[in-house]
Amino acid sequence: MLKFTFPVILTMSFFMSCASVTTKEPDWMTNTKSVYPDAFYLAQKGSGSTVDMAKTDAAAALSRYFNVTVQSTLSTSIQSKQTNNLVEDNISVSNNTTMDTFTRLFALEYTDGYYNKAEKKWYCLAFIDRKMAWAQFEPQIIEQRTTFYDYYYKARETPEPLLKYIYDNYAAAQSFALLKSLNFGDILFPEQIKKYSDDLLVIASLPRLQTEEKLSSIIFITVKQDYNNIIESKISELFSKNGFLIGGNLASAKYTILVEIEPNDEKSEVFSYFPGITLTIQSKSGVLFSYNTTITKVSANNQSVAIKRAYQALAKELDNSFMKSFNVQLDDN
Repeated sequence: MLKFTFPVILTMSFFMSCASVTTKEPDWMTNTKSVYPDAFYLAQKGSGSTVDMAKTDAAAALSRYFNVTVQSTLSTSIQSKQTNNLVEDNISVSNNTTMDTFTRLFALEYTDGYYNKAEKKWYCLAFIDRKMAWAQFEPQIIEQRTTFYDYYYKARETPEPLLKYIYDNYAAAQSFALLKSLNFGDILFPEQIKKYSDDLLVIASLPRLQTEEKLSSIIFITVKQDYNNIIESKISELFSKNGFLIGGNLASAKYTILVEIEPNDEKSEVFSYFPGITLTIQSKSGVLFSYNTTITKVSANNQSVAIKRAYQALAKELDNSFMKSFNVQLDDN
């Protein structure tokens, strides 16, 4: 389930010691929405013992408004489930989206301060012109959309299902920032954010697309110089856990994983190895992905024990770093 946290910083530009004031009770004191209608403004009133404290309180009230509004926004989480080679989307809705205390509010302005003699208290209104704020905020959405769709369209263009998966993985990583901005923009200017409604559908389609891509990427693993099948078993385990199908023979596979291991032994009184591994994923068109790593010195008084420890160390390193590398690496070929 997706939970979004919005970093927010109130931008308050006013002079603490030279604030404007008014002696006549302003209309916004009794009917804020008539002066600052919701369709065009976001506004909240604040009070305090000084005009500056009233402004600070008004800004805090506006921030709390964003908190409450965001927390009541429904967030949708879509996960793909494979059943008998069929891909289904499970959709769940939650209202537990959270937000940080501080929010960056664009184009924040203040009214003149008003002093209520009867209450011996200052009042001020903090407000945001939706149109002005949107003009400042929308470029962020546009930039994030450009990055997201760059990877998304690359996935659509390539015929290789494994490359589709990798590009879509990049797009999915970019989608989190875009979703945050779209949710924030929906509060800032709902009418304008409607033009980006199709983006939510595209983002929601990614889990299903990636599941289909993995099912189409049947993998055959071949390891040179393995020891007790340690490395092949580990690679098979890692890909299976991530939803890929492992083929039983080369003919049934779409991709081949070739693994070469170099023991790099050291001649001394004890048996020492600096094992290295090189892994490539190939299709008929060439190499799509490569990975290599070397382990620091592994030693034992017994050669068999030393070799076993070296291969176990490689398997542990694959556990720690291989899938991370696989999920972020793109090959320009």
